[in-house]
Amino acid sequence: MKTNQNFFVAAVVSLMVSYAQAETSDRMIVRMKPSDSGRIQASEVLRDHAQRVVQSNASGASWLRSSDKHTHIFKFDPRASESDRTAHINRLRSDPNVEFAVSDRRVKTNAVSNDSLMSQQWYLNNNSVAGARFVQAWDQYRGSASTVVAVVDTGVLFNHPDLKDRLIAGYDFISSAAIANDGNGRDNNAADSGNWVSEQDRQTTEFSKCSKSDSSWHGTFVAAQIAGNTNDGQGIAGANWNTRLLPVRVLGKCGGYLSDVMDGARWAAGLPVEGIPLNPNPAKIINLSLGASGACGQFEQDAVNAIRAARAVVVAAAGNGGGAVDSPASCEFAIAVGAVDFDGQRASYSAIGSKVSIMAPGGDEVGLIGANNDGLTEAAAHSYGNKRGTSFAAPLVSAALALAHGLQGTMDYDQAATLLRNSARPFAAARSSESQCVAGSGPVKCVCTTSVCGSGMLDANNLVSLARAGKSLANPTIGNTTDSNSGWTLDSRNSVAATGRLIVSHKWIQKTGPVTLTLTNSNTPGLVRTSAPTQAGEYIFEVTVEDSNGASHTSRVARIVGVQQLADGTTNNGGSGAGTGNNGNTQSGTDSTTQTPVTTTGGSGGGGGGALPIHLLAIMALGILLLRSAEKVTRQKIA
Repeated sequence: MKTNQNFFVAAVVSLMVSYAQAETSDRMIVRMKPSDSGRIQASEVLRDHAQRVVQSNASGASWLRSSDKHTHIFKFDPRASESDRTAHINRLRSDPNVEFAVSDRRVKTNAVSNDSLMSQQWYLNNNSVAGARFVQAWDQYRGSASTVVAVVDTGVLFNHPDLKDRLIAGYDFISSAAIANDGNGRDNNAADSGNWVSEQDRQTTEFSKCSKSDSSWHGTFVAAQIAGNTNDGQGIAGANWNTRLLPVRVLGKCGGYLSDVMDGARWAAGLPVEGIPLNPNPAKIINLSLGASGACGQFEQDAVNAIRAARAVVVAAAGNGGGAVDSPASCEFAIAVGAVDFDGQRASYSAIGSKVSIMAPGGDEVGLIGANNDGLTEAAAHSYGNKRGTSFAAPLVSAALALAHGLQGTMDYDQAATLLRNSARPFAAARSSESQCVAGSGPVKCVCTTSVCGSGMLDANNLVSLARAGKSLANPTIGNTTDSNSGWTLDSRNSVAATGRLIVSHKWIQKTGPVTLTLTNSNTPGLVRTSAPTQAGEYIFEVTVEDSNGASHTSRVARIVGVQQLADGTTNNGGSGAGTGNNGNTQSGTDSTTQTPVTTTGGSGGGGGGALPIHLLAIMALGILLLRSAEKVTRQKIA
């Protein structure tokens, strides 16, 4: 197949643009037309029919698996040449039984860390032209554990300090054991086992057309950008404090296959995939930090359509080729995210064009700092690295949409597109020495316009304000466990009331968990202590705040405790509560069981139940961010 058929993860190293390497796929995706007989046919019958049709058009091709009842993955006879494979696909396309036949394109990852480390996360603040203003948004809202964001990528390092206790069980969709690099094919372990390609690998048929490369730890970087542990005294700040992360592994050694990528995306949204258990935690935001040059194909479009019908949102990297938007970002009903640099100009590598939905910080001359690992092959010491690309602009948009979902309780493509469009910050006007971006201009820095760069630059604070619509908000955090005999601190003191109102009560309950913990009021409204967790698993807590006008809002926080943590006598859960509150208020209620709320009342400070004034909270948040960023300059590695 042609070069533009190759998939690659949208990431750029230094100022160089990564292009896909030409190769011929050894697999194809074939969708059969449903029978018009009206009879319900078993999967085995449909599979046998597909095999007969494929064999008659592509002799020697073998069935590998089904994506759904009508869509099947076949492997070409290894003796078939590139021209043979093209001819087979063309014959299948003309067969009256076949809806479509396409090459199962390979997915590539080319992201590698830079040597330098950023001193601060400029892209979360407003101290740069392109800063997405998450720090300012946190004064209103920090997200909810009721929202799940799927990271469809290379898998994750579950024990990285910025992801520890944040990840719910995902799935590994890599169907090739060699590509998976973990000893098997598809399974329920989404851990990143490394995706390096050695010179020895390149001597094999499987990886002969691949470039030698180190492991990228790409999914770990992306996941931590969305919702890494925040305000825990180490590492980076995730853009969303509370959303839960669902890792879906689709890329391994030298990438992976398109069919695996779209199966993983559909599964993440709660849709059925042949032979795979249903996802018990469907995601509302599906982050795809990957792309392929060329127009969106029917296979990808069908998957995006199905995800949209499931009321989930696909957020995809626009691409790094400096040209038109890649697929699946170019699919209808996908949010295509391009990248801007620190100065607000289009990053030289970023795709632009009419398909771009919005631009977000991806870096160029200045990169983004994120969770990384020092292992060149297998995982070694956890660390932080500097990367740039539309791969890392997309997760910021996913994090912002997750904030909106948490406070609204719903999210679909139309809502997401409208919120992004109406909240985007305008592009800066070009100065005399600067040129405006023009489609087809290639990889150069330029000043964005709405004709080729979408509706504007991501502004999380504007987006939260728009989604909030002036309502009171529950804004909870969950604090660190100090030792094996202590529980968590549940803190809703930073909840905010609508103009002219006060937060008058905070009601905390435990929603889920392996065991019921005791919730105990403190002397501060909105501050509750839990007993220590004694069993491994996920614990979700919910707070409902009520304002002086009787309006209420609910939000959730969560932590996951592993078996090893209990055995060690520590939990190491991220996120200490911020703010001090007003100790002069009264409280009511007693210890809580799962369904009995602990209620704390009162609050005369800043309309936020005794919270600090908004301008002081903003200064505190910025101070924490700068302090933690400075720490990363001197401590780049974590034992």
